Amino acid sequence: MLEEGEGYFVVPYLKNILSELPDAEKIKILFSKRMEIIKIIESMSLRGLAYIDFTPESLIITPNNTLFCTGFSFLQKYETPILNIEQGVEITGIPKTGNFDLPKNFDTNSSSFNHVWGPSIGNWESNILKNGN
Repeated sequence: MLEEGEGYFVVPYLKNILSELPDAEKIKILFSKRMEIIKIIESMSLRGLAYIDFTPESLIITPNNTLFCTGFSFLQKYETPILNIEQGVEITGIPKTGNFDLPKNFDTNSSSFNHVWGPSIGNWESNILKNGN
């Protein structure tokens, strides 16, 4: 087994409680983590990074309720820095004319925050209004 190397790192196995739950329970847990999810997007945006394909399937929530992100294969740097989180592709969706490396069969039409996260944590506007961000 590999222990280290250039360009990658090894992490311990993390049990994901979401994988064992019915959809209704997953939604409750994701909703309870909505501010952490938004903070992840904000943190990436402030660093000039686009977390392409950041979806509920990109999350691990452990039995002790700790949230971890996965799926950084398509993490990319913006060519032109964005001025605020609302300009980020995680909120607006991937533009059809953007110069992003995308997953195979990626649907830019369904990549906005409201489409990806709305069913589980609410749409972008409602999260901003509720939390004053």
